[in-house]
Amino acid sequence: MRSLQAAPMALEAIRRFRLRAVVAVVSVATGVAAMVAIQSVGAAVQRLVMGELGRLGLDRLVLVHPRPAQTPLEPVPMLTLGQVRELERSVPDLDSVVPLVPMDAEIQSGGRMAYARATGTVPGYRRLLGERMAAGRFLDETDDLTLRRVCVLGADLARRLLRGGDPVGRKVLLAGTTYTVVGVLEGRRLIDSAGGDDRLILPIRTMRSFHGGPPVIHGIHASLAAGADPSRAVAAVRRVLARGGRDLDRYEVLSGREFLEDINKALVAARLVTTATAGMALVVGAVGVLNTMLISVRQRIWEIGLRKALGARPMAIVSQFVTEAVVLSCGGGVLGLALGWGLARGGEAMLSGWLGTPMAGSTDWGSAGLALAVSLSVGICSGVAPAVQAAELPPAEAMRNAGRA
Repeated sequence: MRSLQAAPMALEAIRRFRLRAVVAVVSVATGVAAMVAIQSVGAAVQRLVMGELGRLGLDRLVLVHPRPAQTPLEPVPMLTLGQVRELERSVPDLDSVVPLVPMDAEIQSGGRMAYARATGTVPGYRRLLGERMAAGRFLDETDDLTLRRVCVLGADLARRLLRGGDPVGRKVLLAGTTYTVVGVLEGRRLIDSAGGDDRLILPIRTMRSFHGGPPVIHGIHASLAAGADPSRAVAAVRRVLARGGRDLDRYEVLSGREFLEDINKALVAARLVTTATAGMALVVGAVGVLNTMLISVRQRIWEIGLRKALGARPMAIVSQFVTEAVVLSCGGGVLGLALGWGLARGGEAMLSGWLGTPMAGSTDWGSAGLALAVSLSVGICSGVAPAVQAAELPPAEAMRNAGRA
């Protein structure tokens, strides 16, 4: 039989055994749909996260943090306000230098309680991160210099703690000290959706004065001056921190651009892992096609024996069964693409509703092409073994054993 005759005969065999064919097609389609949907939604989430972080201006920051102690007995290195002033004087590539003193706290107001991330900082914090105010004002220099007991709340913390009305002027209690709310930050869609903006921002001197602790800070965030080179700024910051014989290895200094690159790499790695996991469904699909073809060979022993007795060559038998497997797998691949596209759009719509913002979704056609190629390979690989088994059957034995198959 010529090779061109294999396709019509394969299609006729699929038509006669519809249920078996449907099972094989669905098994392949499930794997392809999972790969396309997960990759497309993952790509949309990656674009959203990187876009939001970019809008925060992280690519124009230099971040300084002490490295955690390696043993319980090793002292944790701290940063001081003196080092902040050194950086302001000695690194012209930095526009503003902002110290941060974090503290987990329990906040009370009007009989309600909430947990918050209290941060002592300076007025430059708002400009550094491009924060906008939903109500009131941010901290100013007078608040810090005169130790005013004032605070600014994150959007989610204000909703949970104050629950309606004008938040400005309301009182909150932090560790036995009463603070007056002077402003509320505008919410950010990614932060709010990821668990809420539960920040409580205090003047750094007020925090140290009323809540004790040594005159140290736990982090420094600095913005780059216009036209400044991030690598040069990081090198200059390292030189300042190394003054006085300080152990530079105990501090982590990186540019915001490096930080964003690390996050992007982590997101790409997560996409690869989830796609590989979804690809396991294609392995299941391959097993389904293989099982279908093995059953097909057993059910059609008489047909195979008759064709061989009439002069069909082994390659013609192989061609027919491989063609059947490829048609089933490619049919599943095309169906899987359609299902994957629909699942991706549905997933993006759900995430958009959760985040409260449109998500720029698009089909990852690279993954779609890979999924189709894999489904084709599944068909070829799953069809070869049954096809060879069918081709090797002696005609007389095949016809004699047909009744027992």
